[in-house]
Amino acid sequence: DDFKIWNAAATLKFHVLGNRLGKPEMFLAGDYANNSSVTLDQRGYSLSAGFVGGGWAGGAHPYTLHGTWRDVDADAVLATFADSDLGAGTSYKGFEVGANYRVSKNLLGLFQYFNFKGFPRKDERVHRLFLDLIWDF
Repeated sequence: DDFKIWNAAATLKFHVLGNRLGKPEMFLAGDYANNSSVTLDQRGYSLSAGFVGGGWAGGAHPYTLHGTWRDVDADAVLATFADSDLGAGTSYKGFEVGANYRVSKNLLGLFQYFNFKGFPRKDERVHRLFLDLIWDF
């Protein structure tokens, strides 16, 4: 019941040329966690890449495209609660891809696909697909 987790994370952003796409930025992110209170199943890491761009002054509306690969051991935690939700529990590895597009200032379309091997030994294949339409009011 004793977790001693240390965590390192980094994000890099790059401006990409392309005014028609709303001056997009590319991002690369990495996250590593280690639970030093256990000897097995103690590491977790994540690598992400994607684009953010768009705007309201002509061209593409605001959007995001991203992909993430994760390998999280049973006693490691990245993003605290979010990883256990994503992997249907801890001890999983796999990837996710997603995109969203702001159709109007009050309407957002969202797509996410998850493909991972999960609990108990990272050998159970799981596929998830989420399609959302979010209306802000």
